[in-house]
Amino acid sequence: MIRSIKPIVCAVLLFSFSSCGDDAAEKEAVAGSGLVTFTAVTGDAETRNTQESSFETGDAIGVFAIEPKTGVYWAVNNEYIYDGNTFKPATEADNIIVTVGTDFDFYIYYPFKEGQTDITAISHSAGDQAEKSGWLSADFMTATYTEPVLNYTIPLNFRHRLSTVEVRIERNEGVREAAIENVKRTSRFNLLTGEVVTDESRGNCRMYRYSQQGDATTVFRVTVPAQTLTTSSNYVALTGDTDIKLRGTSDMVTLAGQIHNYSIDYKKQITVLDYTAGGTTTGAGLYNIGSTCTVRASVNGGYEFAGWYEAGRIVSDAVQYSFEVLTDRTLEPKYRNYGGWSVTLTANPSSLGWKGGNSTLTAGASRDVFVNGIKESSQTGSPSITGGSDGFFLSGNTVTVAENNTASARSCVFTASYGGNSATATISQEAAPVSYYFSYTDGSTTHSERTEASAGSFTLSITSYKVTGNSRRDLSWSVSGDSWIHVSGSSVSYDENPGKEIRSGNVTLTQAESGKTITLTVRQKGKTSVDIDP
Repeated sequence: MIRSIKPIVCAVLLFSFSSCGDDAAEKEAVAGSGLVTFTAVTGDAETRNTQESSFETGDAIGVFAIEPKTGVYWAVNNEYIYDGNTFKPATEADNIIVTVGTDFDFYIYYPFKEGQTDITAISHSAGDQAEKSGWLSADFMTATYTEPVLNYTIPLNFRHRLSTVEVRIERNEGVREAAIENVKRTSRFNLLTGEVVTDESRGNCRMYRYSQQGDATTVFRVTVPAQTLTTSSNYVALTGDTDIKLRGTSDMVTLAGQIHNYSIDYKKQITVLDYTAGGTTTGAGLYNIGSTCTVRASVNGGYEFAGWYEAGRIVSDAVQYSFEVLTDRTLEPKYRNYGGWSVTLTANPSSLGWKGGNSTLTAGASRDVFVNGIKESSQTGSPSITGGSDGFFLSGNTVTVAENNTASARSCVFTASYGGNSATATISQEAAPVSYYFSYTDGSTTHSERTEASAGSFTLSITSYKVTGNSRRDLSWSVSGDSWIHVSGSSVSYDENPGKEIRSGNVTLTQAESGKTITLTVRQKGKTSVDIDP
């Protein structure tokens, strides 16, 4: 067989003839006539694209011979077989006898097929090509010779009518077979005009393992009619350690007589964008399509794993993520860490009057959440609140403040604690108002008593107290004044007047704490008797 076709996708055009069958002219051996044989010409002819360097012994071609002047068919699908040098009739019935100088048109196709009698519709189907024999037999070639016969051995320049598709598996690991899916496989060729009609029916076709270039690259080839291969339908299915289907990298139009490299991506790169402050990873690298990749993150202290992300979207929240490799992927492990807790505590109101009341404590805790060093959000917490003292009673977040019946302001500190941090709030209460009352019972602040000259006593009626808020407390007082007048509490005593004249004495009573004063005046008569010394 001729195999100089170099295209990877070889398109085959099939032509059928209208057979003249029994109408073919009788072949007669006359003087100056001879048996036609054919040779395959090599050289510079543009049709010389073959899968292999030469035909193989036993390859058969179909021959149509027409006398152009009369249109008479001298041969209709006669079978000629290659003997290693020339193509010769398969049987005596296939002989074509011509006279030198006769004008004949020869139309030849390869490979020969019984029943191809219509020169305008020679059919050909590319079959399974897993084996070399299947691949070679999938080829379809045509040749035409329309010159006068000058030699019984007629040279033929064959033209490949199919295209060859080549798939290279780079960095091959365990791929044993390949098949291209959803391709057109059958065509009909018009040998007279060169036109081709390819059926729209499609099927899968196993490919021939053309060569293995060391351990790195394996080449698969398949020969089919010229057509457009699309990434959406013409997958390449690989069978091996892992069975997978691959798309082409782009659509491709194949041409008859050419080899086309149908580019596919077999190895895929898995890239991991590490954040070393948060942890380390394993699993990045080059993987066979269809294989399983497992990436794993080891988390550093102070961090927690936030997930595996791709293009900003989380694909797994587990430290170990396994997936089937179908395309290049860039994964980013994300690690979460936290800022310190910030605790707040406020009291409303923070200051109350002496009569007391309620204050509401509002506590909060928050901290920043960072993912791979970038603030992502804030986290909140609910602190516990403690505190309380005399007059300040905490229940939940409410502080009840009792009346402050003292003259001093007071306060209480409350503490909110969370996550090892705390905050305080102080509730203060003003002092109660203080009023002092110091007078004689009749409300006056002065009082006068008249007494006899002799010593004696009397009782004062004094009111002395203070009111702090709603609390009343009696107050004492101190005395200052003339020494002959003696005041003890509300009791007053006085000494005898040694003189004959009326005397008057004054005493000032000073209330404790307030310093308020009231006065007492004692007027004592003079002595009327005469003292006689014994």
